[in-house]
Amino acid sequence: MWLSTITAPYAPKFRCFCPCPVCRAGALYLCVMTPNPIPSIPSGLLTQLVQCIGVHHIPAQTVLIDFHSYIRQIPILLKGSIQVFTQDESGVQTTLYFIRPGESCVASILSALSHSESLIQAVAIEDCELVLLSPDKVRELVYAEPFWFDYIMSLYKLRFEELLGAVHRVGFDNMEERIMYVLETKKTLTKSKIIEITHRELANELGSSREVVSRLLKKLEKKGIVKTGKGRIWVV
Repeated sequence: MWLSTITAPYAPKFRCFCPCPVCRAGALYLCVMTPNPIPSIPSGLLTQLVQCIGVHHIPAQTVLIDFHSYIRQIPILLKGSIQVFTQDESGVQTTLYFIRPGESCVASILSALSHSESLIQAVAIEDCELVLLSPDKVRELVYAEPFWFDYIMSLYKLRFEELLGAVHRVGFDNMEERIMYVLETKKTLTKSKIIEITHRELANELGSSREVVSRLLKKLEKKGIVKTGKGRIWVV
């Protein structure tokens, strides 16, 4: 809420929409290992932003942006990872995309610059470090730093391709594949095989029911793909 006030072990068969060369060649695999395709923020500029604005340390599971909030600061993620959700009119949520170090949230940029309500929710998957930019500072950087326009446009391109992937998963992948997409992505982002999440939380992230997710996790466990425990899932 503070932002509104201040080839894998398991390979789901869907077409990856990330911009890496392998995926563009048509590979059908879970691409969560691809290096960040957006241009890196120049170290001098990043150091200047950190010195002028400071770094915010955010604990895991913090809701950074909530639905229908007004965003007054735009995050640049330095460390950690963030998961972004959307929801329908009945409150059912689903994952849109993940934010990695060096990236920002396009949805928050749009909402902040247009002074409109947030249509997404962003949650810290792990402990995070961020730089928070005001909308005026973002506008200033676009005019003062030629790199910044390319950076923003690259973010838009990346998020659009990830949204295509999200639509594809919802429309064409079965729930088992969608479960493994979320788990494998979190495993890669956190560099840990242990995912701290309950069956109900995972079901909420996928817009499904706990019963369905529990049944499929049990099936995956029998295959030796995952192991389940109280409040956590091991990705083998």
